[in-house]
Amino acid sequence: MDRKKTKKIRSARIVATNIFMSISVVAIVAVLMLIAMGFSFNESGDIQQSGLLQITSQPTRASVEIDQETLLSTTEVNKMVASGPHEIKITKSGYDNWSRQINLEAGLLTRIEWVRLFPVEQNIESVDSFKSLRLVSYSADSKHLLAAETNGATLNYLDLQSNPVKRAVIPLTQALGTNDVVMTAQGSFKVESWNDSNNKVLLRWTRAEQTSWHLVDLTAPEKSINLNNQFALNFTKIAAANDSASKLWALADNNLYFIDLGTTQISDALATKVERFANNKDTVAYLAEHALYTYKDGEEGAVKILDLKESDNIIFEMGTYWGDEWIAYAVNQDLYLLAGKYPNYKKNEGNTLERFISHENLPYAPTAIDVNASDRIITFWSGKDLASFDIETRDYYDLELDGSNSIDWLDNYLLWESHDNKLVVRDFDGNNRREIIASDAPISHAIISGNNQWLYYFETITTPAPTEENPMATTQTIVLKRLKLNV
Repeated sequence: MDRKKTKKIRSARIVATNIFMSISVVAIVAVLMLIAMGFSFNESGDIQQSGLLQITSQPTRASVEIDQETLLSTTEVNKMVASGPHEIKITKSGYDNWSRQINLEAGLLTRIEWVRLFPVEQNIESVDSFKSLRLVSYSADSKHLLAAETNGATLNYLDLQSNPVKRAVIPLTQALGTNDVVMTAQGSFKVESWNDSNNKVLLRWTRAEQTSWHLVDLTAPEKSINLNNQFALNFTKIAAANDSASKLWALADNNLYFIDLGTTQISDALATKVERFANNKDTVAYLAEHALYTYKDGEEGAVKILDLKESDNIIFEMGTYWGDEWIAYAVNQDLYLLAGKYPNYKKNEGNTLERFISHENLPYAPTAIDVNASDRIITFWSGKDLASFDIETRDYYDLELDGSNSIDWLDNYLLWESHDNKLVVRDFDGNNRREIIASDAPISHAIISGNNQWLYYFETITTPAPTEENPMATTQTIVLKRLKLNV
């Protein structure tokens, strides 16, 4: 045997094996990378890139069907799915169904995080009752309710997550900073905002031709502040500039101010001839002299965002979604969303906000803007007409409502309306319209509690109360009810 030849053959085999293994490893890594990037082979053997579909639901552990094929896993679901149109259906025993057409984009994550299923068998109970109400306001996290009766002398602060519901009673004399009990029973209230801890509210109190603003501490009402008295100004709008509401933006006599309650200081006028403003914490957008500006606390000046014609009508709102700051506005019948970073006055080299979504030539001019709790969904309202932007998907939707003027958010993504004594819900994009509750009395002020355990709503119950002078007289009782959501 030729040992040299044998040795060469062995060496060649080793080299060939190493080359083969190296190529195999590279190929396997490449395949794994392609799989991780969402690439796969279709039925024709061609390579295609999929999209990642993520589905969450309330309640959890619901079954998921994609194109009529049931997945082995239940919500929460993370699955690579071929790009293109698909039919999604979510079901769970004891609950109604949810479905939607989606269009997955290759290589992108599509999150469906607003699936809400309602129990078929309803368990409804009465929680509380009121003679009449001049204030109903839910906290931003849907954990608390603030209510005040007409001509009453107290605020009622309810914990919606407790069972049974706990109610704290706050004397209006403490909340409003006055000893005049008779005066506190007059007028109307409006909660402009809750702080992030949901233990303070900015409350506007209007009676006759007088309006005052109060920062009401719901857990220590004796610490509440009458802002008009504190700073000797007639405010027309106030908004929190930080999470604790210790800093505020304020508008008085068309001048914009910044208030620091920690030092009890108010700035000089930061801008004049201001018609209105909106803010995203420490940054404010304001309308003055037919132009829209932004200004950040502590900077030397404002930055002009938009020039307007004298005849233009504009409404606007601000927010932040996944690190992107945005301004949404409607000019006449055109809708726009600018996103990116608010411009810095010192480093301003032009507008750092770019047009993100737009929709022009609506058949109506929106009169109000609303934003869901996560700052993802922006809705433009005009009476019974509604349009919405989804910032994450950049989609625009027109909604066909049933004709009720009682429309609001039920949770972070679900809208409710009441008509013909029925509570009707639908997704923010108009899909999955469902009649949840049918009553013998008008329904109002619906919300889902922050722990997803209850759907709260009010019923206005009218009963006969005949007298000799008025045999057709009636009385009204407003009852707070709740539907248990978990079977």
